[in-house]
Amino acid sequence: MARFIGGSAADVLDPHLARAPAAERALEMLLELAFRCMGPVRQDRPAMSDCCRALWTIRKTYRDMLAADVTPQHSDRPTGDLWRI
Repeated sequence: MARFIGGSAADVLDPHLARAPAAERALEMLLELAFRCMGPVRQDRPAMSDCCRALWTIRKTYRDMLAADVTPQHSDRPTGDLWRI
Protein backbone atom coordinates (compact mmCIF):
# COMPACT_ATOMS: atom_id res chain seq x y z
CA MET A 1 0.00 0.00 0.00
CA ALA A 2 2.86 2.37 0.79
CA ARG A 3 4.31 1.86 -2.70
CA PHE A 4 0.95 2.62 -4.28
CA ILE A 5 0.50 5.78 -2.22
CA GLY A 6 4.11 6.73 -2.97
CA GLY A 7 3.41 6.63 -6.70
CA SER A 8 4.98 3.26 -7.52
CA ALA A 9 1.83 1.44 -8.60
CA ALA A 10 3.70 -0.84 -11.02
CA ASP A 11 5.96 -2.09 -8.21
CA VAL A 12 2.91 -3.30 -6.26
CA LEU A 13 2.11 -5.90 -8.91
CA ASP A 14 5.36 -6.52 -10.76
CA PRO A 15 8.52 -4.41 -10.51
CA HIS A 16 9.52 -5.68 -13.99
CA LEU A 17 6.29 -4.50 -15.66
CA ALA A 18 6.84 -2.32 -18.71
CA ARG A 19 6.71 1.35 -17.68
CA ALA A 20 4.35 2.57 -20.37
CA PRO A 21 1.99 5.41 -19.38
CA ALA A 22 -1.04 3.37 -20.50
CA ALA A 23 -0.06 0.36 -18.37
CA GLU A 24 0.73 2.53 -15.35
CA ARG A 25 -2.61 4.38 -15.56
CA ALA A 26 -4.56 1.13 -15.98
CA LEU A 27 -2.75 -0.39 -13.02
CA GLU A 28 -3.45 2.66 -10.86
CA MET A 29 -7.15 2.48 -11.76
CA LEU A 30 -7.23 -1.27 -11.07
CA LEU A 31 -5.57 -0.88 -7.68
CA GLU A 32 -7.94 1.94 -6.73
CA LEU A 33 -10.86 -0.37 -7.52
CA ALA A 34 -9.25 -3.20 -5.53
CA PHE A 35 -8.83 -0.96 -2.48
CA ARG A 36 -12.49 0.12 -2.73
CA CYS A 37 -13.50 -3.56 -2.87
CA MET A 38 -11.63 -4.23 0.37
CA GLY A 39 -13.66 -1.69 2.37
CA PRO A 40 -14.42 -2.91 5.90
CA VAL A 41 -18.09 -1.88 5.71
CA ARG A 42 -20.33 -3.48 3.11
CA GLN A 43 -21.93 -0.16 2.13
CA ASP A 44 -18.48 1.25 1.35
CA ARG A 45 -17.71 -1.51 -1.19
CA PRO A 46 -18.92 -1.19 -4.78
CA ALA A 47 -21.59 -3.50 -6.18
CA MET A 48 -20.43 -6.13 -8.68
CA SER A 49 -22.19 -4.25 -11.48
CA ASP A 50 -20.15 -1.16 -10.57
CA CYS A 51 -16.97 -3.26 -10.55
CA CYS A 52 -17.78 -4.62 -14.01
CA ARG A 53 -18.34 -1.11 -15.36
CA ALA A 54 -15.10 0.06 -13.74
CA LEU A 55 -13.14 -2.83 -15.29
CA TRP A 56 -14.53 -2.08 -18.75
CA THR A 57 -13.66 1.60 -18.24
CA ILE A 58 -10.12 0.65 -17.25
CA ARG A 59 -9.78 -1.52 -20.36
CA LYS A 60 -11.13 1.25 -22.60
CA THR A 61 -8.85 3.86 -21.05
CA TYR A 62 -5.86 1.57 -21.54
CA ARG A 63 -6.70 0.81 -25.16
CA ASP A 64 -7.40 4.49 -25.92
CA MET A 65 -4.06 5.50 -24.43
CA LEU A 66 -2.29 2.82 -26.46
CA ALA A 67 -3.97 4.00 -29.65
CA ALA A 68 -2.89 7.58 -28.93
CA ASP A 69 0.71 6.51 -28.29
CA VAL A 70 2.88 7.16 -31.34
CA THR A 71 5.94 5.41 -29.94
CA PRO A 72 6.94 2.52 -32.24
CA GLN A 73 6.78 -0.91 -30.64
CA HIS A 74 9.37 -3.59 -31.40
CA SER A 75 7.59 -6.91 -31.90
CA ASP A 76 10.69 -8.96 -31.05
CA ARG A 77 10.97 -7.44 -27.57
CA PRO A 78 8.79 -8.69 -24.68
CA THR A 79 6.66 -5.87 -23.32
CA GLY A 80 5.33 -7.37 -20.10
CA ASP A 81 1.94 -6.18 -21.29
CA LEU A 82 -0.85 -8.22 -19.71
CA TRP A 83 -3.62 -5.78 -20.58
CA ARG A 84 -3.84 -6.32 -24.34
CA ILE A 85 -6.93 -8.49 -24.70
